Amino acid sequence: MKMRGFLKKEAKPQAGLPNRRRMSQNNTSDSMSTEPRASFRRNQTLTGSSSGKVSSTNELSATLISPRAHVHHLSRKRKHLFLKLIAVVVCLLVIYLLVSQIVASTSVRVSQASVDQAAAKSYQKSIDNYLESHIFERYYPSLNQKKLLAYIQQDSPEVTSIDVSLTGEFGKAQTTLKLRKPVARWVVNGESQFVDEAGVVFSHNAYTNPGVIIEDKNAIKNVQTVASHRFLGFVGQVVGALKKEGYTVSKVSIPLLTTRMLEVKVSKVPYVIKMTVDRKAGEQSEDAARVIRFLKGKQSPKYIDVRVENKAFYK
Repeated sequence: MKMRGFLKKEAKPQAGLPNRRRMSQNNTSDSMSTEPRASFRRNQTLTGSSSGKVSSTNELSATLISPRAHVHHLSRKRKHLFLKLIAVVVCLLVIYLLVSQIVASTSVRVSQASVDQAAAKSYQKSIDNYLESHIFERYYPSLNQKKLLAYIQQDSPEVTSIDVSLTGEFGKAQTTLKLRKPVARWVVNGESQFVDEAGVVFSHNAYTNPGVIIEDKNAIKNVQTVASHRFLGFVGQVVGALKKEGYTVSKVSIPLLTTRMLEVKVSKVPYVIKMTVDRKAGEQSEDAARVIRFLKGKQSPKYIDVRVENKAFYK
């Protein structure tokens, strides 16, 4: 007895087809038969709807996604990607700002004066040594330019100010130096020493030599070297103080066998002014200016003496 309908007939292979064609055809039919069943499995609850007209609970996270939910899903994904792109751009900008503030190397420029190559290398070396010993100050916002100036002045007292600025190139900065302008000169043991209005003594002059030259009449040879810086500093302060009073110093001399007294000659004044280094230069200059104005048009003494406080003598 034949049981038709209960048993399926096995499909007979088509005659004339090679085995390779038969295997590929069978695999294709199997995959096509299982694809629609991939979403419909046993013991699985299907949520959502594939219809654009039917809305369901938790539509965006459902198993079946409608075209509207698909659009929302893509929109949310684009939003996340856009936020990640903004975060990357911000990070790159922060890194750029940090790197652009690093001082890896500097170039030296001297303002309002010209220096030789040896002096420029000396300034460059001092700056490099400071940055090597203060590595955290290579970050420009943390650079202490006052400490840098004090460090340079230890070897180069002629530097009066410094300005470090970024050039806009990665790791490069420019250092602008301003040098002191001398008001008096003194030749000590064959070497010239200079002094500015603030009384700072230095040996390297980038400007023309000043017209005021200190004449040493002292016969004690050893005193010249010992007292040079003290006298030079005092002379510079006197020249600056008298300049504020409207008088120009033309000559300064140290009298014979003295170590604390100076004789100052002022332009258009026929007598000398005796001063001492033991009293402040500004006070003596003010007293000298008062005496000069008092004696103007009256008499012409040989000298005036302002070494004593609150008193002035003339002869």
